[in-house]
Amino acid sequence: MRLEVEKRIAVLGGGAAGLSVAKFLTDAGISCKVFEAAARIGGKSESLQIGKHMVEMGTSYTTLEHKIVKKWLREYKQPLSNLGEARFDGAKVVDFVKKGGGASLPVQAIRFIRHIGSLRERLKQPAPDQATLEEASMTVLDWVRRLDLPKIELALYRLQTAQGYGRLDETAIGQTAIWCTPKFIASGVLNRLNMPREGWSRLWSRIAEEFEVELNSQVTRIVRTETGVEIVQPGRSERFDMVICAIPVDQFNALTNPTEAERLVAQSVRWTSYTTSLVSAEDWFTDHRVSGLSAALAPGVEGGKMIGGRYEGFEAELGGHLYVTGQVSDDLTLPELREILEADIAGQGARMTSVITQRSWRYFPRYDRQAMRNGLLDTLRDMQGQQRTWYTGATFSHELISSIVQFNAQMAGHIAERLKTGAQ
Repeated sequence: MRLEVEKRIAVLGGGAAGLSVAKFLTDAGISCKVFEAAARIGGKSESLQIGKHMVEMGTSYTTLEHKIVKKWLREYKQPLSNLGEARFDGAKVVDFVKKGGGASLPVQAIRFIRHIGSLRERLKQPAPDQATLEEASMTVLDWVRRLDLPKIELALYRLQTAQGYGRLDETAIGQTAIWCTPKFIASGVLNRLNMPREGWSRLWSRIAEEFEVELNSQVTRIVRTETGVEIVQPGRSERFDMVICAIPVDQFNALTNPTEAERLVAQSVRWTSYTTSLVSAEDWFTDHRVSGLSAALAPGVEGGKMIGGRYEGFEAELGGHLYVTGQVSDDLTLPELREILEADIAGQGARMTSVITQRSWRYFPRYDRQAMRNGLLDTLRDMQGQQRTWYTGATFSHELISSIVQFNAQMAGHIAERLKTGAQ
């Protein structure tokens, strides 16, 4: 659908959410301008060229769910390479998972997929019944144990907690149901995880060439009226027909007069701090690509423990073998995280020789479980388009690029239809 009358939309945030929705809208003939506060685009996608290696400090891989993203990569002639073998506690992931008790892995997997799929479909319905909301607010741990799925519990260490998507004893199963689809599960089981050879940053740079992007943008105020949206910056302002919030809602609220729904959403999520470190080390693994540690992922484990590492290759000038590590870093300083990281690597019989660089991300907004009982998911849906404002990003879909892009494809269609009919 392409519009005959030009409309302008402001997009707050130049990460994967803001850039992908701007692309969909641009393809539909809608003029977009992206305002990004940082000096670069991409948000939590950051690719670094380290010697001959392309190192991802944030977004890492594609799964079987990345249908649209893979299409874009093909169009821009950016090939993929396989992520490589992953192990947990030194064993292949499937062997680690099989250590759980109960029925066979296929039986438990089918049961899990059936039940989480049912929950996902029920949550998509307007105003789900209270029994569904009560189920959705259960912790993942309680939910899988109620269904007697001990092997799946171990699998979720790899599928969820190791990715930074919340501990099983803290995260609501309704939030996991949003993204944990059969295709995502199959990607891990079948090792269908791939990474762009030229890096995620390259993809977003190519996409951003298709519309206007303002970096180092200092938006000080967003004024929403019945006739439009004004984006105010020092010494100037611009008028738009609508605004898309692709930044955390609490940050957006600080720039405008927030609605009741916007206040509720900001109060109903708790953001995680996740830190990735590029380190060099001696005597650590080099015969596989990813190593996960269940001891760092189990319920009740103290924060900051190294979740695992990804082998990047050898660079003599940087101290030897290179690894990207992950830590849930809430309330911990970078020096404290480095100390924990060094001790955890030593616990693997290796020695960390240097920390080359670190990135801390505001990551995975975990839904408050009581807010889910009270209908948070309906609020997230119903607020779309109100006050000439649309919302995207991890709070409204999930951290997975595939989830964000699929969400934006649908949302862009709704926006185009709204503009075409003249509705506000």
